[in-house]
Amino acid sequence: MTFKSILMHLDVDASPEGRFPIGLELAARFDAKLRCVSAAAPFYPMETGTSSATAAEIVGDEIDAIRTRQRDLYASLTTLAPFRHHVDWHATIADPTRNVVEQSCGADLVVLFRLDKGQLADDRRTLDIATVLLEAGRPIFVPATSRLASSADCVVIAWKNSREARRATLDAMPLLRQARDVVILGVEDGGSGEIAFLDDVIRMLSLHGVRARGLVKPKRSSVALAIIETAVQLKADILVAGGYGHSRLREWAFGGVTRTLLKDCPIDLFISN
Repeated sequence: MTFKSILMHLDVDASPEGRFPIGLELAARFDAKLRCVSAAAPFYPMETGTSSATAAEIVGDEIDAIRTRQRDLYASLTTLAPFRHHVDWHATIADPTRNVVEQSCGADLVVLFRLDKGQLADDRRTLDIATVLLEAGRPIFVPATSRLASSADCVVIAWKNSREARRATLDAMPLLRQARDVVILGVEDGGSGEIAFLDDVIRMLSLHGVRARGLVKPKRSSVALAIIETAVQLKADILVAGGYGHSRLREWAFGGVTRTLLKDCPIDLFISN
């Protein structure tokens, strides 16, 4: 089990310098094919009084601007990886979130990025990581910074005996096999599900050549903050987590672990649903 095909999305308005190297490094670590994709959709005028000809001109100009920006992104990629035959590029005029969900059928791992500082969310030009997580059926890697750690020596698994955490642990096996220290972190939250079966998980991982240890921490102010604080204390390179054990609507209304990790995790995040 390994990653042989990696899909990485580039927002048309994002800076490529801190993004392309991450995809190239991940592909090199796993000897994988890297497919870089970029998609954006134009604004379609809806105001009454706008003539069809004027609306078509506005849309046409915006499509031209998107394609120009995508050509610039491709030029940046070819500068960084001029002779790498394991890298390809696909740019299109489409909804960026839907494009990644559809393209993910050919990938083992999807690499997505949070918005750059000052970049505004726009569903025509930026994708929604949460939607991809729920619909793509593939694990997602969300880098915390513009550089990967030189090696994933320490990996922390945010454990709860749920379908999502079990799925994420298995999906992350290629990363776990490369790590020197794998910590299965359970956070006490008033029930047994958070820390149950840690020994069983440790035994399962050992059968795959992964040496892991269990660690249980109190909840404190929230489960998400307990996970993040402990991972930082352990100097983890990657945090593995299952995403959306509760509905996305509930997490939006009341807050939740997945929402916090996607927004604020200071460590490279590997998340699966």
